[in-house]
Amino acid sequence: MPLVFAGLLDPDYTGQFNHLEWDYFAGGRMALEYLQRCGCRRPAVLSLLPLDAQNFMTYIQRGMCAGGAEIRTASFDIARPDCFPEYRDAVVAALRGADGVVCQYHKIAEYLETWLPGIRTIVMDPVRSERRATLWPDLEFEGKLAMQMLSEVIADPQASPRHLELALQVIEPEACDR
Repeated sequence: MPLVFAGLLDPDYTGQFNHLEWDYFAGGRMALEYLQRCGCRRPAVLSLLPLDAQNFMTYIQRGMCAGGAEIRTASFDIARPDCFPEYRDAVVAALRGADGVVCQYHKIAEYLETWLPGIRTIVMDPVRSERRATLWPDLEFEGKLAMQMLSEVIADPQASPRHLELALQVIEPEACDR
């Protein structure tokens, strides 16, 4: 069966099918550079899921750390409803002393610390926030590329599988306002 996978792969993946993946490590570096341009020196990362190999926020955090920043981190397991009070406390602790934030969903930090400059990562449309930049994957481009790869697999099922990493972009708040 022809297949093109889009999303994070297990680090032990052996390349058996075509794959598209956003380069979240580079996205983390871009997020850090954006926050530094805003004057931030002590950023925090807030994630809806535990930071592990299956969570793209892990790669964003690693990319930020590779840029030389000390990153405060708060993450929790959204599947556990009892974790919300614990997460709220972790968010407050992570944001204490932070001067910028990368949040997995744009509402996470806003109800706690609306003054922090930051970047959000999960949005269906980058045109939303006056205060937050967006680390934006161009989903339309990804869809077109996936269809092109699928057509190639159908035309030549014996072709070697390809792995493509796609670049993210930072859409700054001014660009988000229409």
